[in-house]
Amino acid sequence: MKKKLFSVLICISMLIAFAACGGNGDAGGDASADDGAQSGTDSSSQEDFLVGIIQPLTGPNGYVGTEAKAALEIAGDEQKTLMGRPLKLIFADAPDDTTATSEVERLMSVQGVKFFIGAYGFSSIPIQAAVMKNGGFMYETVTWETDLLKGGYENYFMDMVTAEGFANTHADYVLQLGKEYLGKDADELRVGILGNTGFPSAMPSIVKARLEALGCPPVVYEIYDENLSDFTPIITKLKAAECDIVIPSQFPPDADKFRKTCKSLGYEPPVIFATGVAYDQPDFAQIGEAAEGCMTLCYTTPAIREDSSKGLKEFKDSFYEKTGHYPLTHALIAYRGIKNFFQAVENAGSDDYEKIRQAIYDLDIAPGDTPAYWGVKFNPETNQNERAGDPLVIGQWFADGNGDYEFRVVYPKELATTDMVIPFGGR
Repeated sequence: MKKKLFSVLICISMLIAFAACGGNGDAGGDASADDGAQSGTDSSSQEDFLVGIIQPLTGPNGYVGTEAKAALEIAGDEQKTLMGRPLKLIFADAPDDTTATSEVERLMSVQGVKFFIGAYGFSSIPIQAAVMKNGGFMYETVTWETDLLKGGYENYFMDMVTAEGFANTHADYVLQLGKEYLGKDADELRVGILGNTGFPSAMPSIVKARLEALGCPPVVYEIYDENLSDFTPIITKLKAAECDIVIPSQFPPDADKFRKTCKSLGYEPPVIFATGVAYDQPDFAQIGEAAEGCMTLCYTTPAIREDSSKGLKEFKDSFYEKTGHYPLTHALIAYRGIKNFFQAVENAGSDDYEKIRQAIYDLDIAPGDTPAYWGVKFNPETNQNERAGDPLVIGQWFADGNGDYEFRVVYPKELATTDMVIPFGGR
């Protein structure tokens, strides 16, 4: 009996000592991502400045989500602390809307997270709504949906161009290209638009409406089912309409299939100018000659001139060191956005919402002084950065002379690395 009692006392003493030393194994004192946060336990101390990031890390959009995650981790490692408190980024996987909402509630109720960074994802609206509903503070860095901007939420900020702004600019650029390179006014220009029913934000319809308002109604407007397997009928229609500029809004599988089918049918319009996320991806180059000459509109891109944007080269080098490849557009946008948020918090010197709101309004960063070129100046009436998307960038694919294809910026001139080539093909 004495031996058993002695053993119990030893065990109790060891448990007390283990708990006193922090037996969860996470000091919580650095700015690294807390992948273990998804277990639902709070591994950080009360002194940490917690920032939640909910985005797809698995599923069909997981690749770009993990790219943005790497960029945010780099920014966190560089920042290390906010107001002298250890910074901790807490990531959660949200491959769908239901998961996104539940993850917001879990991070807020279990982890104690108040501040959220919006990064890549198509579940942005449920995330935004859940953060606001639960009394959080959200700084959007990548997503362009505007629903919450219209709701008058004082603790929601959008450091990004809106979907409408992006699409309207695309239409404006289409008319500019038609005039400068093809010698055609709006009423002469023949534009064809095609899009997938699953493509976000009704992008094709916004471009169409803008072109119509500017006197250039599209001669072809084709929104196809996302399960379409053969693009031949659509391409036949575009060819018969003698389109000068074709505007595809597509995800990667469709973009590859569409361009390969164009090539096999011998169809090369003078300009292919995409709004789709596929046309600036490295994998697009794998379709070979079918990629050459294609253009796409970008928010901004790591392919802009490195000397145009403060910190761009350093970010690209850090990203390459971390991942083994250079960043995509969404990674760059997320990186610049969270750094702007960090600066505002430091300027506020407090985690009080009112003080941080004012510090965000007070941000005044000139174009060229962020890694993505865009400047920062928030409109207090809308809580949107009015310098986001100024300017939007056009990239084009070129053969590099070694059998591969390279994405280069061709507009605007101050950010371009080479000249635009139009027409690239021909009817």
